[in-house]
Amino acid sequence: MYKTWIKTFLGVFLGGLAVVMLTNAVADPMLVLPFVHKLNNRVRFINDRQQKTNLLFFSRYYNVKDYDGILLGSSRSGSIDTTLFEPQEHVFNYAAAASSPQEAVSYLQFAQEVHGKPLQVAYIGLDFMSAGGQKSKSRTKGIPVVYTQEIKKPLYTLANLMNLKAFHLSTRILRANLHRTKSSYFEREAGTLVLYEQPNPQEVQAAFNHTLEIYRGVYNNYHYNPDYKQILTEIKQAFPQTRFKVFTTPVSEPQFEMLKQAGLLNDYKAWLTDIVDVFGELTHFMDTNEVTRNYPLYFSDSHHTTQEASALMARRLQGQTQGIPADFGKVLTRENLPAYLAGL
Repeated sequence: MYKTWIKTFLGVFLGGLAVVMLTNAVADPMLVLPFVHKLNNRVRFINDRQQKTNLLFFSRYYNVKDYDGILLGSSRSGSIDTTLFEPQEHVFNYAAAASSPQEAVSYLQFAQEVHGKPLQVAYIGLDFMSAGGQKSKSRTKGIPVVYTQEIKKPLYTLANLMNLKAFHLSTRILRANLHRTKSSYFEREAGTLVLYEQPNPQEVQAAFNHTLEIYRGVYNNYHYNPDYKQILTEIKQAFPQTRFKVFTTPVSEPQFEMLKQAGLLNDYKAWLTDIVDVFGELTHFMDTNEVTRNYPLYFSDSHHTTQEASALMARRLQGQTQGIPADFGKVLTRENLPAYLAGL
């Protein structure tokens, strides 16, 4: 009786484990395998920093793709399709939710290590919100690198295939790939966030109002980080052989007007001045322009752009002009910045 119970228990346990591992292997929610197919192309994020770190590492490890540059930024930059930079540049979109410049050095170092030599280019999307903060918490040194360290642990892939939390996500991924929904997913083949069905106007308006109200509180309590310029300087100095292309991320016109009404225009000017002083050139999307004025068409809420606007950003960053509003993505330099700021 005892032996029968042990055999039954082991059979059920091993059978369940096999189901978990097989499902995780097919859906690959943590992006630790090189196989991309119709059941795992769309992925939901539970930890986008770790999942993107895995994808970058294993793409090179399995000789699927090597990237000679990366794009960093917050979720506002996550929808930029970096395949639009090809064939001139092969850039990995490493943007993550609520990411700040303080994280940049860690991820640039990891990407360079994976690439095996200095990166050719690094795009950095800069948000005005992430330029605020306390001085004591703002230096680039000492930022945790837990996501890049995790991947180096022994049996890392096997542990992810046996992960029950990943199994729950796997079932959602399988459903999402079999049946399209209104949700946005990270598409592995495109390397970017994709919204498969546009939400109805009521949903967009509700999201717009919600995020706008959040930023009302943010702006009323905002203070510009006095260490911000030093943070950017440390990023640039740490990678002298990498060409930096920095850009600001757009927000809708009502949110930009709210920033001014909150008395933050001088902080906004200081932000632009610090960026240009460090990098010499900036592609500037965060002002009043044709795209931000037409926010019902180009924004999914008050500060996240649609794929159409993100594609315009990608093309502008490549120096293209055809089909792009002339005032969207102004190139600011040390020479023309004073005139631009005076015009504000």
